[in-house]
Amino acid sequence: MLTTGNKICPQTVHRVHCWALPFGTNRGKTKLKLILATLQDADAERAVKELTAQGDRVTRIGSTGGFLQQGNTTLLLGLPDDHVEGSLTVLRRVCQHRTAFVPVAAAPAPNNVALYNYLEVEVGGATVFVLDVEQFAQI
Repeated sequence: MLTTGNKICPQTVHRVHCWALPFGTNRGKTKLKLILATLQDADAERAVKELTAQGDRVTRIGSTGGFLQQGNTTLLLGLPDDHVEGSLTVLRRVCQHRTAFVPVAAAPAPNNVALYNYLEVEVGGATVFVLDVEQFAQI
């Protein structure tokens, strides 16, 4: 059974909304979800602040990848099924698409100087997976 309530966690100074489940499987009980969201580093700080402000517990992992090989952040959020839409709303609002110009080597030049053209690309947004949680434990 899921228990909710506002309580002060010892490692934080602000009030958070905590969920506690007994150890074991979650079949047929409260539906829990795991959100995996990969977003640009530029959006990560604001996303974490807004998600924690609404009571979500967030784990932040640095990652790299994609076409531009730029820094990304992957957020992990474990929460009850009925809290998912609120978290997705925050991610939609914070992780906006924008245009960036990326240098692309055009051709080698004499004296080992490279010539670059700039390519306009769309960056931003987030890639989000929402997964069912079968088992959850805090050890």
